[in-house]
Amino acid sequence: MREDISAINFVKEAIRIISEEGFSALSIRRLGKEMHCNSANIYYYFNDLEELIAYASMEYFSQYVAEVSRCYEEAPDAITGYRRAWDCIVDLSFENPLVYERLLYGRYRDRLGDIARGYYKMFPDKVKKLDSDIVKTVTSPDFSGYHNNLVLGRCIDSGWFAEEDGKVIGRTLNSLYGGFLRDRISCKEGDEKIAQLKREFFRCLDRTLEVYRIK
Repeated sequence: MREDISAINFVKEAIRIISEEGFSALSIRRLGKEMHCNSANIYYYFNDLEELIAYASMEYFSQYVAEVSRCYEEAPDAITGYRRAWDCIVDLSFENPLVYERLLYGRYRDRLGDIARGYYKMFPDKVKKLDSDIVKTVTSPDFSGYHNNLVLGRCIDSGWFAEEDGKVIGRTLNSLYGGFLRDRISCKEGDEKIAQLKREFFRCLDRTLEVYRIK
């Protein structure tokens, strides 16, 4: 049996399997085999396989957080930063749609803030150079995949949208995004429809923002 059995090593192994072979190759039994331990050890650290998968999927989501931190810092105003944040998540998630769909709309979507906080404790180097306000938002207990308010609050604070419309905008766009993400999953790699889905999503997003903008 391995002597270095830990939550972080289970997460690292899950990340490796997912990146090399996909979700279908990941199972409790496979993890036990690769970790050279009783597969039941996973339940000492995680509620179930889905929770471990959520932690492993943060490896991909953290790339999005890093990109949002960068592009928002470079944006001339909050609304541009918000639009660029959507550019980031669509580009990254359309490359790994199953990972993002499972994380943002799966069993642990309402605990995404807790998952992110635990992930960054395991991998503190991932937090370096990130916007502190964005890290605070993504690790807050009320942050969830269903109502991803990563940058929208700054648009409200800057007067682009009314505060009472914030939740409506967030839920509308995230529901819209979820539908397009599932359509992306149904596409084969290299399918010309993928680019079309991106264009259609951003037409819908830009129209929604136009309706609720107050300046």
